[in-house]
Amino acid sequence: MKKIRFLVASGILVMFSCSHAPKAVDPATLQVPVRVVKVSTGSSAFSTQYPATINALNLTELRTNVSGFITGLYFKEGQQVKKGQKLYEIDKSKYLANYDLAKANYQIAIANLDRASQDASRYQALLKQDAVARQQVDHSLTDLQNTKLQVVVARQAVKSAETDLRYSEITAPFNGIIGISQVRLGTLVQSGQTLLNTISTINPIAADVIVSQADLPLFQRFYKSRLPLTDSTFTLNLPDGSKYNGTGHISVIDRAIDPQTGTITIRLNFENYQQLLRPGMNLTLTIKEGKGSQGILIPSKSVTEIMGELFVFVVVKDKAHQKKILQGRIIADKLIVKSGLKEGDTIVTEGMGKLKEGSSVKIN
Repeated sequence: MKKIRFLVASGILVMFSCSHAPKAVDPATLQVPVRVVKVSTGSSAFSTQYPATINALNLTELRTNVSGFITGLYFKEGQQVKKGQKLYEIDKSKYLANYDLAKANYQIAIANLDRASQDASRYQALLKQDAVARQQVDHSLTDLQNTKLQVVVARQAVKSAETDLRYSEITAPFNGIIGISQVRLGTLVQSGQTLLNTISTINPIAADVIVSQADLPLFQRFYKSRLPLTDSTFTLNLPDGSKYNGTGHISVIDRAIDPQTGTITIRLNFENYQQLLRPGMNLTLTIKEGKGSQGILIPSKSVTEIMGELFVFVVVKDKAHQKKILQGRIIADKLIVKSGLKEGDTIVTEGMGKLKEGSSVKIN
């Protein structure tokens, strides 16, 4: 009897549980909270930015080819200098003395050559009269040849001394700006070792950018088009965030891609009349790629990728419908839609993860 009472009680409990079970909810009636935006057209002009380093087109370190004490500085640091302008002078007393000595030795060699030439001519004439030994004639000819060689040696000594004397004055190799002097009056400088100063060209000036090999075709197209300096495709942003009032063009594409990094260096030339650009500056190069035509722009975050294809959810009468789109260029946080949407469509920008085709939505 106890067993029968237990079964009856169990049946009553099951019936009570079933009567109080929650009713199933139809998923189609659930509203998914989402945020949306209306599709609109906008300018499809876009730009790309790259870090750029300013470099001089021509730069050289000034060093001396002779040793001695600095006896003269003939420039103002940080100022423009002209090609051939005298910049430094090294104590030239020793080099001037060596030059004078070399010239004197050269004159002596010339005099010895004249004497040897006269002796050789005289002995050859006497030999015809059989009035001198053949050996004497041979000696005179040998002396003549030796004095000719001495003249050559003396002439080279003059050139060498003249070169040293000329090197005691250091001149500007080209028009440019000279930096802060590394030596002062009285400094002892060593040939080929002591750095005196650095001089560089300032206008035009170069902006070097390192780009991925994937971006190389873009730069090659611009390079082949030979854009003039007045074209606004390439601009620079100064360190303070302001835009540099000048445009540039591609002058050089480096010969090879770095196999370690997969990058290549591109050099652009910019006019620098006001000297706002200085070698060593780190700036941002902006490349305007678009033409400014009107196109459909949507937020990039509204797009989902499925099996390599792109989709957005379009809201129609509180229902979300998945629609395939064809993407164009990405512009910052937006992208250009080539096809699949029209102006005025409402698309979901947040909450796509909970949506499926035909889901009911609640717009927040």
